[in-house]
Amino acid sequence: MIIKILRILIKGPIVAFSVLGFFTIGIFNKIIFFPFPKLRKFLAQRNTQWTSWVCGRVIGYFGTYDIKTIPKGHILICNHMSYMDVLVIASKIPTLFVTSLEMKNTPFLGWITQIGECLYVNRRSYKNLNEEISVIQDWLKKGFNVLIFPEATTSNGVHLRPFKSSLLQISQNEKIPITAYCLKYTELNNNSVTAKDLIENITWYENKSFLPHVFTQFSNKSVSFELKELETIYSVDFPDRKSLVNRLEAKIKDEYKNSIEFSD
Repeated sequence: MIIKILRILIKGPIVAFSVLGFFTIGIFNKIIFFPFPKLRKFLAQRNTQWTSWVCGRVIGYFGTYDIKTIPKGHILICNHMSYMDVLVIASKIPTLFVTSLEMKNTPFLGWITQIGECLYVNRRSYKNLNEEISVIQDWLKKGFNVLIFPEATTSNGVHLRPFKSSLLQISQNEKIPITAYCLKYTELNNNSVTAKDLIENITWYENKSFLPHVFTQFSNKSVSFELKELETIYSVDFPDRKSLVNRLEAKIKDEYKNSIEFSD
């Protein structure tokens, strides 16, 4: 217990200082480059990438990236288990994240998404879906990667959630490459991860409180992960959006299931 408290006391101030730097740079970026949205988005990506790299390592997230190339102008698809996924992915691959309007209005996490220049969608209503898709397509055409978590929310890491297809309308009218990734948390404190570890310690889902989960991450010695690139496909090669989503879901879930062996 003493060691865990010491980890929190050491890691906490370093992460807080890094996040403060993220906000400071981000606010100046928004003010100074407000008339230049493309440059503002680019600098926000770099700010997010640097902060994610620092915070991830301070907290103790270390892993491997099985990635062929760093994409540009791709839709990125990945499974989703925690806000830590963002740090893992962003520290390696520059991308704009798609998140919900509900998250935008969440204290602190919402501020982070705004500084990070995230793209917002209303997951509770499809009223403005075409407009939201048009905005995302525009940034893809400008060469930015856009990451979508097709589960729409986080899972407990033991069973991934069904994939939703609505946002992949983005790729239907344009030949935009879609690259699929599988993210796995493989070890906790140098031991093979168990289902219990994922549920109680690593993943952040449903009604878990944010601050207690953060303190749990700080108290861990380390978490190991693997981010693996699976394939790049185009929606034009599929008869409809549903078959495209089924392909992505099967590919990611098969990779996840076949590579995670719980010890309990």
